[in-house]
Amino acid sequence: MRRTHVIVFALIGLLVFSGSLLGRIGVSRAGEILEDNWRGAYDILVTHEDGFERISPGRDANGFSLVDNNYASQASRVIGFDQLDQINALDSVDLAAPVAFLGRMANAPPWFYFTIEDHNFTEDPVQDYVITWSITDDNGIIFERTNNLRIDATRWTGESGQYFDVGISITNDFAPMDRHLLLVQASVFGDSLLLGWGQGPTVATTIAAVDPVLEQELLGEAGEFLQPLEDFDEFIRQHSQLTPIEAFGETGTEILPELIDMPGVQPGSRPAPFWMYGGQNPLVGYLRNTDAYPPTTITATIEGVGETSVEYDEVMRPFNGGLHDLPWPTNDLDTGEPIIENYTLSNYTGTRLYPPQLTQVDSPVEGQAAFTARMLGIYSPFARIEGADIDLPTGTDPGEEISYRNPTGNQLSIGTYSQEGAAPFEVATFTPGEVVTEGGYVPLGLYGPNTATHEGEPFPVSRHALGIATQAPSAIVSFEGAKELTSQETIISAVRVRVGGLDGLDNDDALTRINDTAQAIRRIDGLDATVVIGGTTQPVNIWVPLYAFGTDDPLGQQVVDELGWIQVDYGTLGVASWTASLTNETVDRVAVATILISSLFVIGLCLLARQERRTTHALLASQGRSTSQRLRWTLGEEWPGLAVFGVAAAIAFIIAGTDMIRYAILAAVLALLLGLIIANPVHSRRLAPADRLGTRARMLTLAVFEGISLGITAAAIGALGMISLWYFRLLTQTSLGSIMTQALMPVVGAILAAGAVIVLTMAVTARKNREVTSARNDFSYWGLERSQAQIRTRNFAPVLIHVIIASIIVAAGSRYADGYQQGTTLYLALGGCWILIWLLTRGISALRWKPTILEPTPSQ
Repeated sequence: MRRTHVIVFALIGLLVFSGSLLGRIGVSRAGEILEDNWRGAYDILVTHEDGFERISPGRDANGFSLVDNNYASQASRVIGFDQLDQINALDSVDLAAPVAFLGRMANAPPWFYFTIEDHNFTEDPVQDYVITWSITDDNGIIFERTNNLRIDATRWTGESGQYFDVGISITNDFAPMDRHLLLVQASVFGDSLLLGWGQGPTVATTIAAVDPVLEQELLGEAGEFLQPLEDFDEFIRQHSQLTPIEAFGETGTEILPELIDMPGVQPGSRPAPFWMYGGQNPLVGYLRNTDAYPPTTITATIEGVGETSVEYDEVMRPFNGGLHDLPWPTNDLDTGEPIIENYTLSNYTGTRLYPPQLTQVDSPVEGQAAFTARMLGIYSPFARIEGADIDLPTGTDPGEEISYRNPTGNQLSIGTYSQEGAAPFEVATFTPGEVVTEGGYVPLGLYGPNTATHEGEPFPVSRHALGIATQAPSAIVSFEGAKELTSQETIISAVRVRVGGLDGLDNDDALTRINDTAQAIRRIDGLDATVVIGGTTQPVNIWVPLYAFGTDDPLGQQVVDELGWIQVDYGTLGVASWTASLTNETVDRVAVATILISSLFVIGLCLLARQERRTTHALLASQGRSTSQRLRWTLGEEWPGLAVFGVAAAIAFIIAGTDMIRYAILAAVLALLLGLIIANPVHSRRLAPADRLGTRARMLTLAVFEGISLGITAAAIGALGMISLWYFRLLTQTSLGSIMTQALMPVVGAILAAGAVIVLTMAVTARKNREVTSARNDFSYWGLERSQAQIRTRNFAPVLIHVIIASIIVAAGSRYADGYQQGTTLYLALGGCWILIWLLTRGISALRWKPTILEPTPSQ
């Protein structure tokens, strides 16, 4: 029994079975992933008929619509509540959750201050301090100045109050004298002293509105953070309206029981209880974004005393409601609570916030969309004060930002001590990126994290909310609260619609019902409807032509120049079905390729066995054996391997998931039958001369067949690699595509199995080749007296034929490979490497040949 042939046939049979089985598993896994990601929290995004173009910069390289993850955190064309009622009136609509962008509050100056626990004016009435005040962020220094401060309390009356009212004088010298920022104020509170020191960087508050009941239904368990907002609204409805003085009393500490556990009454977060927004203005509950501002540190170094600092992004609150307190370094506080809470809101500006102006351009990354941004302005890190003598921003001063958005005027009504308006009150928090709904991805519009990166590193958000990436809103209010913040009645930016009646329907029927509902919505005057089924995210490249790079020199200037490419994740709609279809097609192609590549080696092995089988058949024929007897004799030596192959192929054919794999299995069976026919010249009636030498014509025919087999195998290997790379490059651009690549993992097993069979079969064919050529070489050496060098050189002739034929086949196949991506470098490299391996294997075998030493014949 020919053990090697048995093993090879059995292995190829098992490979055919594994290719079919693993291909079916891969397709099944792709279906499961599609089912898990096909439908998300809602099905249709409804906008103004011209609104979608505001939230979508364009399409990706495959033609799918891109949409901003935080599309409801910026101004758009609005729709009315009457249109929302018409949407709800449709029988197929199960849920319609509206969302609105109310505006942007900007240019509010946050005033920082020191609190000295024990001023000790009685024993030390004149106090001198040298204080260096520094503000830094990830981009460098925003501001740094040094003050020489003298507090003269020799005439202090011993009372509490503003310094000038209680006999205290202050001398404040700082350099350079080019800004208004260090205007020191002082107030005495018993033994404590508050030093109002100066402005911190101004930050914008962006405000969105939702219906907390519908939003919770939309988000499911992920929307639990909205419950306090719903509870607050219900509490307000019970009182018709509630003001700070009614909710918190005259001192801010007489808190109603229903509000006692809310963050807006905690020390350090109490601007509303302390009447910063006025005592008689209506309270409006809001949810605070915990990640709204870029990292910024404010530090004061007091010569001879120590250093104190605060992380500005942690203490800042929407509506300028943060407590900007830097404790004096010598304070000894066990409670951790501030000695004095000083909240100020003197002025602000209300604006809209439009999307960045992006123009689509050629992408630096194949398969990804790319845009270029347009610079629209320059903003100072500090709020402008009317009538103050400060320079207009040029972009070169430390801390100034380039704007890529247009913030036009907008009326927001936020109360102050002396102005009517809403009194914002924090009821709970949310963190962008942590609001994740069940099912597939859909752009929710409000809760996306900052995904911008530059050269692989996180790219910070803008303090002014005027950067390229749309930030999640700083505050979310209810539509009830929105009535107090704006006088506009038509405010809805978008409506997220979930279609009902899909239970029990397959995906195709469900999609038909969703499309019918979208079409019904489009028939409502002034509305557009976009189906968001099967969405995912992908990175988009955005060219930043101008950027302020910051500086570490407090007296220096920033460099304003092009930044280059940043990457921002955008939602991509309608990708899931396409991704699954592409995955199934790739699984089939990879499985088919692994089956066919191994099957080709069967033919090569049988070609090399043909010469040996001719001698066997000739010997059996000389003994009078019939054709069928001779065939049974030769096949009987290999029947276990053939039996394994037959059973495995039959089972593989039955379980194959697609016709393409079934055709590959049939091709493998036909390849085996063809190989057996080639390997068994049953009509041979004479012995091969010179112990299985083979004629020159037959050796040439054998070389041609081997070259064809080599070329097809090399081309298949190159195409397999090209298909896999093309697939991974194409699909891993999206988050769903990266998940979908799991479906190819089973096929990797088939590829590894095919590789093992190829290596084994290659070793067998190399040995067979040596057997075929060895006797011929010995005859040439001993019979024709050719030199070893001549024989080795002649041995290279069939190897060169192999290489030439294979190279022609690989080159011809490059046109097929070029359809998967630009250029055929990988295809040619893999195919060329396989040909090179073949060349080295056969070349080394030819060079290592040595003549067989013939034993002398004993004399008679």
